[in-house]
Amino acid sequence: MKMTIMELQKTLEKVRTKECLIEVFGLGYVGFPLSVRLASAGFKIVGIDTDKKKVENLKNKSLIGSHLDLQAQFLESLKNEKLVLSEKSNKSNNPRIGIISVPTPVSDRNVDSNVFVDSAVQSFLDNSQAGDMIILESSVRVGTTDEIKEKIRTRGYTVGENFGLCFCPERHSLA
Repeated sequence: MKMTIMELQKTLEKVRTKECLIEVFGLGYVGFPLSVRLASAGFKIVGIDTDKKKVENLKNKSLIGSHLDLQAQFLESLKNEKLVLSEKSNKSNNPRIGIISVPTPVSDRNVDSNVFVDSAVQSFLDNSQAGDMIILESSVRVGTTDEIKEKIRTRGYTVGENFGLCFCPERHSLA
């Protein structure tokens, strides 16, 4: 077990030295600002969204109103190549951290609210290696973290030993 835990320790060291790759899934009201701020802090970020038009607009430096306050940081992150925009996850020699911040619609009871979460997790796992980590930022139904843990297990990894998993839910004000 010591050898496998060492993979996560290596990842932690790569985070400290900003040598890890962070993939942010979902470039909406949570994922876009998170991507820009992490890139501005010196991390290598791949901002991923399956909406081709959104990715193309961002590549053309076109921001929506709620993101305009991040324009200078966004442009600088693109210029210094700390932020790369993509429609899919990719392999990396460095440890990867996948932050899942995709929408979780609940408008129709016949639609699974985790459809985008599941897709992002699968995309990340398709390119995973020991030492990688998933941080679930999206609001999800109870049991989703356990479902992701099982998906990780089926890939041959063990959460807490050679693969990281964290649930970081959004917080809503009751006021």
